[in-house]
Formats: sequence, C-alpha cells, structure tokens
Amino acid sequence: MMLVASGRVRISSVSAEGREVILNEITTGQSFGEIALLDRSDRTADATAVQDTRLLVLYRRDFEPFLRNRVDLCLDLMRLLCFRLRRTTAQVEDLALRSLESRMARVLLAFAEHGNAPLTEKSVTITLTMSQRELGEVTGATRESVNKTFRLWRELGLAELHEKSFEIKDTTAFRELVDRL
Repeated sequence: MMLVASGRVRISSVSAEGREVILNEITTGQSFGEIALLDRSDRTADATAVQDTRLLVLYRRDFEPFLRNRVDLCLDLMRLLCFRLRRTTAQVEDLALRSLESRMARVLLAFAEHGNAPLTEKSVTITLTMSQRELGEVTGATRESVNKTFRLWRELGLAELHEKSFEIKDTTAFRELVDRL
C-alpha cells in the first residue's frame, strides 16, 4: 500500500486495444493499493505519477502482523474500502445511466469543490489539471465528445473553456446539469 506524501497519482485501467479509463486521482495524504495489500492478489489497476510525487510504502509483510492486533485499524480499512466501492458503483451508474453532459458537469464541479472554489458565487473559475483527452477518460467519452460539450456550454452561456481554466458562468444552472439524465 502506498501513501502519497506529496504529488498526484492517477489510477487507471487500460484495455487490450489501448483505451484507458481513469478511475481516480490520488493526492497528498491519500493512499492506494489497499486491495492488493489485504488480499495478496495482483493490483486491480495501474498507478502513474502525473507530477513529481513522493510515496510512503507499506509492505504486507510488515503490515499484516501489526493489523492482527488492531481491530480499530481493520475497521478503518473496511470503511475506506466501502467508500471506494461506493464511489466505483457511482461511476458505473454514471456511465450506464447519465449523459456525457451530466458526467462532465459532475466531474468539473468536483474539481471546483476540491480546489476550494466558492461554489456559492454566481460564477467560478477553476484550474484544469487534465487535458480534454484525460477528461474523456474520466467520463467514458472521446476527446471530440468532450470538446463538443464544451462548445455547447459556451453557446448556451453556461460555461467557457479557456487555455488552462474553466469558467462556470452560472453555478446554479450548471449544478442542474448533474441531475439531468
């Protein structure tokens, strides 16, 4: 298991055809690799540092004896795994049941909230840390479809994409996109 001391790690899975889906981004203070640590099997996804990153590594051989005597830590790990399972379930539901517009709005609002942008304001600008291709990989779409959605939002006056930032012009209307199927 690894803890990100600083930096950012992308968790993804790649198909035999080379198509990648981004499952998660792990940032400072978060961990990954719990499943492989606990079940002694292979990792379920790939982990790639997307910027300079320092990791703290916890080896199974050191962790298992410690874990045997710590019921409280076992419960914390179970809660973490349940949280991750719930998030994965929500991702699958999004891909199966929601439109691309809804999925993209959800991801971009999460970026805004993670970046501590004041979403109570009429408009908000967030810094984009991923390309349109990567946003497509997160939302299960092509770069072209992502670009088309950005153009639609600009035409509707909801939002505008700039070089490295994204401006939500009406946060209330933009939030409503998330609930549209």
